[in-house]
Amino acid sequence: MGGPVPLSILKIAFGLCLYVKLANGNVTVSAPLSMSDEAIERFVWTKVSWIKKQTTNVLRVLNAALVRGVTVVGKRFKLEKLK
Repeated sequence: MGGPVPLSILKIAFGLCLYVKLANGNVTVSAPLSMSDEAIERFVWTKVSWIKKQTTNVLRVLNAALVRGVTVVGKRFKLEKLK
C-alpha cells in the first residue's frame, strides 16, 4: 500500500482513539472537542507505522475474503477479485 489513506476526524466530548475500519481500510480518529487540529495531526503522525501495519492487515483480510467468499447474515456470497 503506497498511496494516501483516507482519514476521518471525529470530535467527541472525551477520549482519544485511532482505529482502522475493516470495511474499507479508512482511518478514523476520535478526539476531544478541546483538542486542536494540530495536536490531532501530531498524534496521527506518531502512529504512522501502526496505521501502515493495520491498513496492510485490513487489505490482506479483504483480499482473502474476496478469494474465499463472504458470509453475511447467514447468506453466502462469492465475490470476485477485481483486476
